Amino acid sequence: MMLKDIRKELGLTLEEAATRLGVHFSTWHKWEKGCVPPHRAIQIEAVFGISRARIRPDFFDRESACPSSPEQRGAA
Repeated sequence: MMLKDIRKELGLTLEEAATRLGVHFSTWHKWEKGCVPPHRAIQIEAVFGISRARIRPDFFDRESACPSSPEQRGAA
């Protein structure tokens, strides 16, 4: 899902979303046109309660992530 769609879903203007995150509105606008940096996706998740996987599924998709526990890796 595009960041713009998420922002509109939250009922925020571009300026309101940028202000809540503490970035300039032109930065937020750039992200809406392109790609949100992963560290910013984490911040957006914390501030707006939107899953980072929704913002950057290419980076945070759980199914493509490397397993971290022995159980997830299939070790017995």
